[in-house]
Amino acid sequence: MVATSELKFCQEAMRRLMLQRAVWEGVLLEGAPLLKGSVVQQYKQCGKKNCSCAAGAHRHGPFTYLSFSDQGRTRMRFVREAQRGRVVFLAENYRLFRHARAQVVKLNREIMDLTNRIERLRTVDSAEAFS
Repeated sequence: MVATSELKFCQEAMRRLMLQRAVWEGVLLEGAPLLKGSVVQQYKQCGKKNCSCAAGAHRHGPFTYLSFSDQGRTRMRFVREAQRGRVVFLAENYRLFRHARAQVVKLNREIMDLTNRIERLRTVDSAEAFS
């Protein structure tokens, strides 16, 4: 027997989740260029024996790098000041894309759970079907 109040609750919940998913899918479909990695700033030691950074007094920088994974290893690529704005923009696009992707996956799981619950609520017992 169908529990109509619970079924209506599940249907409304599914509609809400599908609307949320549509928003995140819109982010995925935007087509903005992506750059895999994160922009980081680091201070460096120059390696000159007479420099005060060799004694640990200070380091040079900060210098901007793109940190990314390549074949399981973390790589760092120097970012020139003239390129910094574009690299930050593209890396932020990548971060937003990955976040949207994770949200779609999470919502799909929730939708599947609700689908299973709705199926259980709507399925009648075989004895009930033949009575």
